[in-house]
Amino acid sequence: MQSLDKNSIIGFILIGILLVVFSIYNSPSEDEIKKRNKTADSIAQVKQKEQLELSKNDSAVIKNDSLNKNETPLTDSTLQTPARYYTLENDKIKVTVSSKGAAVTEVLLKDYKTWDKKPLRLFQEENNQFAYVFIAGSKEWNSSALSFTADRESLQVKGADSSSITFTHTTPDNKEISITYSLRGDRYLFNKKLAVKGQVNDLQRILQIWNCSLNNVEKAKDNEITNSSIYFRYTNDEVDHISEGTSEEKNIPVAVDWLSFKQQYFNSTIITKNGYESGNIKIKDQDKTGVLKAYESEFTLNYKPYTNAEFNFDLYYGPNSYYGLKDFDIELENIIPLGWGIFGWFSRPVNRWFIIPVFNFFNDYIGSYGIIILIMTILLKIILFPLTQRSLLSAAKMRVLKPEIDELKEKYADDQTRFGQEQLKLFQKAGVNPLGGCIPMLLQMPILIAMYSFFPVSIELRQQAFLWAQDLSTYDSILDFNFDIPFYGNHVSLFTLLMTVSSILFAIYNNQLTGVSGQMKYMAYIFPVMLLGIFNNLSSGLTYYYFLSNVISFGQQWIIQRFFIDEDAIHKQIQENKKKTPKKSGFMARLEEMQKQQQQQLKNRKK
Repeated sequence: MQSLDKNSIIGFILIGILLVVFSIYNSPSEDEIKKRNKTADSIAQVKQKEQLELSKNDSAVIKNDSLNKNETPLTDSTLQTPARYYTLENDKIKVTVSSKGAAVTEVLLKDYKTWDKKPLRLFQEENNQFAYVFIAGSKEWNSSALSFTADRESLQVKGADSSSITFTHTTPDNKEISITYSLRGDRYLFNKKLAVKGQVNDLQRILQIWNCSLNNVEKAKDNEITNSSIYFRYTNDEVDHISEGTSEEKNIPVAVDWLSFKQQYFNSTIITKNGYESGNIKIKDQDKTGVLKAYESEFTLNYKPYTNAEFNFDLYYGPNSYYGLKDFDIELENIIPLGWGIFGWFSRPVNRWFIIPVFNFFNDYIGSYGIIILIMTILLKIILFPLTQRSLLSAAKMRVLKPEIDELKEKYADDQTRFGQEQLKLFQKAGVNPLGGCIPMLLQMPILIAMYSFFPVSIELRQQAFLWAQDLSTYDSILDFNFDIPFYGNHVSLFTLLMTVSSILFAIYNNQLTGVSGQMKYMAYIFPVMLLGIFNNLSSGLTYYYFLSNVISFGQQWIIQRFFIDEDAIHKQIQENKKKTPKKSGFMARLEEMQKQQQQQLKNRKK
């Protein structure tokens, strides 16, 4: 039974290093964070002139540092009116609206629970401030300080039924402001209409202020923060965002179609039918227990001054379901990161056109997500079988040539340039590509990175149990500590441990068969241990997949070497190839040319 040679092991190590780089790449350095904060401070100075005048009344003001400047009290007599709360409910969500500002203060998702099985509320009133600011001459009306009257006590719809509730307020100077919510029974999406009528001959501008700290609803809060951010879409153009897991400010000087406060598996999104003219968004660190980072936004509505105004919005409070968001046809599904950084250009298409469709296909017929991951892993290994076979065949050719390479190495021990030239000639005569064992393995990188991106954001895995793992979307702890181990964490994830052990055993098996020694031998053992610290806090669905991949790869390698590779036949074929006039491949020709250039440069230095 044969195994991988040195070049193939290099290929595996390269793949692993790329995975580590990919993980580190998404975490900003301290210098980058400082640079972003410096940029945010500069933008804030520019925006300072546009800050809003708000009331000092604690019950009526939006409590936010960026909004509490140049405050002047409102004279509206309704400021002292106690807030009333109205419930808007359908099959999917339960929304609470306050008479103060007619704003949504709380959203409960009926089909989901928090990680500890409590009702899942995306946010509560104390962490969510939403208001419209109407700028009319020297006056500014902040909707959060205004009391609205509702035309009904509550709203509850089911199935395909739909209904509406309207909140109205009239200002002292006879501006009528109305906000209408329209719900259908079976959707996470509902409509909101803002209208301003009456004495609007002095109304110049309307702003939308939305500041929110979304609730921490997942077990691994750090992972939830890492996968949370603010997203938006330029009007009829691309989707943009603040880098996930970071805290910074972004000025948006052009029109925007929608704004989304996104967390790991859920999002709160406003879709404007009229468009926002421009805006500013910010994410700040939040030390408050039970919430994620503080999201802040300020947008200018697309309003024609001194006219009656009517704005239509769609509000979405729900899961980050790829196909569910894609059905809106506004690229909202792009808030789900299917690939980042230097690997995104190939991992995104693999996820979008293969991983997600196949996963959802099996989901329609199989109830266990652990079984679905097993089937998908086997399917991927079958698809990649030709590449694996080619890699192992190339490795076998290199093993057959090893005695001759060793002879050349001994013969030209004092002349590495000559050794390299003679080695290339040997490869050329034998018809062997020295990188043939690495390239097929590297071609599998899109699949590996795609799976790495897919599992941590797949809501389908959320709270799905398999074997000892209670939730495949988070780590499968079998032992918790009261302290943190550096580079590891405060718990033991069993699937991560199995993944690491299987990787080390596979490396031992390969090293014994190939006779690898020295640094290469120890690198094959050290690298899985390095991954142990990275993967210990990640999705157990991901580490389960990598464990399965290791086991199946071992079986695949044994089958290929046992039934598909005959080293005696390979040796015979190589000897036949040597008798023929060698034909240079493009790769070999370039490699030979590079060696000639290096040799010439060496001669020039000696002169």
